[in-house]
Amino acid sequence: MQSTTAITDLKFVGVDGKVRLISGDVRGDLDKIPFTPSTGPTLRLLNWREVPTVD
Repeated sequence: MQSTTAITDLKFVGVDGKVRLISGDVRGDLDKIPFTPSTGPTLRLLNWREVPTVD
Protein backbone atom coordinates (compact mmCIF):
# COMPACT_ATOMS: atom_id res chain seq x y z
CA MET A 1 0.00 0.00 0.00
CA GLN A 2 1.24 3.48 -0.82
CA SER A 3 0.13 6.83 0.52
CA THR A 4 1.25 10.37 -0.23
CA THR A 5 0.24 11.51 3.28
CA ALA A 6 0.79 10.15 6.78
CA ILE A 7 -1.69 7.46 7.81
CA THR A 8 -2.92 8.21 11.32
CA ASP A 9 -5.59 5.55 11.83
CA LEU A 10 -6.14 1.92 10.82
CA LYS A 11 -9.34 0.10 11.67
CA PHE A 12 -10.67 -3.39 10.99
CA VAL A 13 -14.43 -3.23 10.44
CA GLY A 14 -17.06 -5.87 9.76
CA VAL A 15 -19.41 -5.12 6.85
CA ASP A 16 -22.01 -7.67 5.70
CA GLY A 17 -20.08 -10.48 7.41
CA LYS A 18 -16.76 -9.53 5.76
CA VAL A 19 -13.68 -8.02 7.40
CA ARG A 20 -12.41 -4.80 5.82
CA LEU A 21 -9.40 -2.63 6.63
CA ILE A 22 -9.92 1.14 6.50
CA SER A 23 -7.17 3.77 6.78
CA GLY A 24 -7.45 7.44 7.68
CA ASP A 25 -4.84 10.07 6.94
CA VAL A 26 -3.89 13.53 8.17
CA ARG A 27 -6.17 15.19 5.60
CA GLY A 28 -9.21 13.30 6.92
CA ASP A 29 -9.47 11.06 3.86
CA LEU A 30 -10.60 7.44 4.33
CA ASP A 31 -9.41 4.62 2.06
CA LYS A 32 -10.33 0.94 1.85
CA ILE A 33 -7.15 -1.13 1.89
CA PRO A 34 -7.15 -4.41 -0.07
CA PHE A 35 -7.08 -7.05 2.64
CA THR A 36 -7.58 -10.82 2.65
CA PRO A 37 -7.95 -12.28 6.15
CA SER A 38 -5.66 -15.18 6.95
CA THR A 39 -7.17 -18.64 7.27
CA GLY A 40 -4.70 -19.38 10.06
CA PRO A 41 -4.96 -18.24 13.67
CA THR A 42 -7.41 -15.43 14.33
CA LEU A 43 -6.37 -11.89 15.20
CA ARG A 44 -7.04 -10.65 18.69
CA LEU A 45 -6.44 -7.43 20.57
CA LEU A 46 -3.59 -7.67 23.07
CA ASN A 47 -3.82 -6.35 26.59
CA TRP A 48 -0.99 -3.90 27.36
CA ARG A 49 0.50 -6.53 29.71
CA GLU A 50 0.78 -9.00 26.82
CA VAL A 51 2.79 -6.71 24.53
CA PRO A 52 6.39 -7.97 24.35
CA THR A 53 9.12 -5.57 25.43
CA VAL A 54 12.70 -5.18 24.26
CA ASP A 55 15.10 -5.89 27.12
